[in-house]
Amino acid sequence: MSAIAGLWHRDGAPEARARLGTVLAALHHYGPDARTLWGDGAVASGYCLRKILPEDGMQAQPISPDGGRTHVVADVRLDNRPELTELLRITPNDAAAMSDASIVAHAVAHWGTDCFQYIVGDYSFAAWNSLDQSWLLARDVAGALPLYFYSNEKIFAFASMPIGLLALAEVPGEANEEGLLQMLEIAPRASAEVTEWSAFQHIRRVPAGHFIRIDGRGERTFEHWRPPAELRLKRPEDYYEGLREHLNRAVACRLRGAGDAASHLSGGLDSSSVAATAAQLQAQRGAGIVAYTSVPQQPCSLEPDNRFSDERAHAAATAALYPNLQHVLITSEGRSPWHSLDSHFSLYQQPLLNLCNNAWISAIHNDVARRNIKVLLTGSLGNFTISYRGLDMLPALITSGRWSELWQLTRALHRRGMSRKLLLASSFAPWIPRTLLMAAKRSPPLPNLLHPDHKEKRRGLPPPSPFAFTADHVRWRMFLLQRSDLAATRKGTLAAWGVDERDPTTDRRLLEFCMSIPATEWMRDGLPSALLRNGLADRLPKKVRYETRKGLQATDWHIEAAKALPQLQEEIRKLEKSPSVNGMIDIPRMRSMMENWPKDDDSEKISSYRYTFLRTLSVGKFLRDAESCKTSINEIASQSP
Repeated sequence: MSAIAGLWHRDGAPEARARLGTVLAALHHYGPDARTLWGDGAVASGYCLRKILPEDGMQAQPISPDGGRTHVVADVRLDNRPELTELLRITPNDAAAMSDASIVAHAVAHWGTDCFQYIVGDYSFAAWNSLDQSWLLARDVAGALPLYFYSNEKIFAFASMPIGLLALAEVPGEANEEGLLQMLEIAPRASAEVTEWSAFQHIRRVPAGHFIRIDGRGERTFEHWRPPAELRLKRPEDYYEGLREHLNRAVACRLRGAGDAASHLSGGLDSSSVAATAAQLQAQRGAGIVAYTSVPQQPCSLEPDNRFSDERAHAAATAALYPNLQHVLITSEGRSPWHSLDSHFSLYQQPLLNLCNNAWISAIHNDVARRNIKVLLTGSLGNFTISYRGLDMLPALITSGRWSELWQLTRALHRRGMSRKLLLASSFAPWIPRTLLMAAKRSPPLPNLLHPDHKEKRRGLPPPSPFAFTADHVRWRMFLLQRSDLAATRKGTLAAWGVDERDPTTDRRLLEFCMSIPATEWMRDGLPSALLRNGLADRLPKKVRYETRKGLQATDWHIEAAKALPQLQEEIRKLEKSPSVNGMIDIPRMRSMMENWPKDDDSEKISSYRYTFLRTLSVGKFLRDAESCKTSINEIASQSP
């Protein structure tokens, strides 16, 4: 895996190659094993390598398969190497000596923008065409790997992470105030389906499932993937068989080059399915899997409706089925939510919005790295693919006026144990303001930590809404999946721990299969996620398959937080001295909340702090770091070998 970068002086100024060296130096911690670059006057590209796959490092990048017309740099793990090399008429002997990036370069040179029909895997890449003086930037359909760019009338530059772009003098380090404000509001206001958002005002992100063409006329964005047509099979069992086959292949692809591997293993369906499948596949090759479950230090005194906080029994039931699966329980003991806050900017260049989860996730990464395991499987985005619940059918049936079907489905769901209140909320959620939903749950209003001036400015804006509702469940799921965009945090994990997080639930072929399944199959007989619950009877215990509650991690986050209040007090003092923080965040209110820290038995207060105080702390720290980022990045680049 690599960190890639490129620079084009649009005004024809030379020395692009020398300047790109500074960009790559800033990216060094993402690829410490090798660094190479190419330059031709006003144009340059290069990469920093971290060796993960067996073929990594076989060719230095950029790669030009056509005598210098095309130069490609790629951060990629291919899932269809044999099929792709056969289509490209690359002999097995030649393919054995080629990196994944080299195969992608041949695909781009051979097919141009039609290459996306054939490339399957996790990727971000950039290709320079010297004939028409244009760049092509692209990311895979689920956005597994990051790619950012900056453009003005004089230069165009791209890098795997914003820190590389910020090493250039022309690129401002100004934070994206509107984006950060949306983070503090919990739900974003923007409803555009294609987002180029980043945490920096002048740096944009290549959207997942899209490519961008940059030439003398400017930048144009194109979608390179569309959901497939609906798949109609004769029997439910045919869908189950298809799901098993696609999941097996998706997990097998992500075990490539792993040896022993690790996996998340919660009590839910997604990571349980991934870990169980990995255990089956690893057993066939005489290898094992280390599976991690986050557990609380003490029981949660008040669990929200339809949630459960201690998932160890469910995870243990899955682990008991597989002799080669080593089950490890992880707590956040010794790690407060702000334990590693100082490292977040250099690793992720964006705020982490769920600091309490970051504590136990970091504990897992520590243990995986201690065991010298390089690959960690997750099921982070399985909600949109393998375990899609199908509840969006309810508002969709209302929208289309299919009242008889709605009545039959709600009756079936109620027989399965879903409360009338939850049925009503699920049916009308797209049209109910968030404040009313909170009131229906009898939840206290979340504290607002925006600066008073910002509160006043934003009163006239429309109520926050994460999306414009559509009855098309495939379009809605793809919107949320691509908007989630975990690529930057995964790249930061690789830099900090040397652990490559891979999510089989976003495999393109698996995703296409799941998106093609009729909505009714996901809710067969009134059972949410029916396809997975029925289809994976061969590998999941009943305790997991028929658990309809969702897990809730880190319910004990406040325990370590209370022990680390002195460190928090010091961070608040630093935030108070920051002009940008004081302009956006109500620091006096924040200090008051800190001084009135919730007691162990005050569950509602603990919950409100979790979603507001911690999020505000993360955004505030990012703002403070952004103020001095240009200086600190220059220091990082100058120290890099």
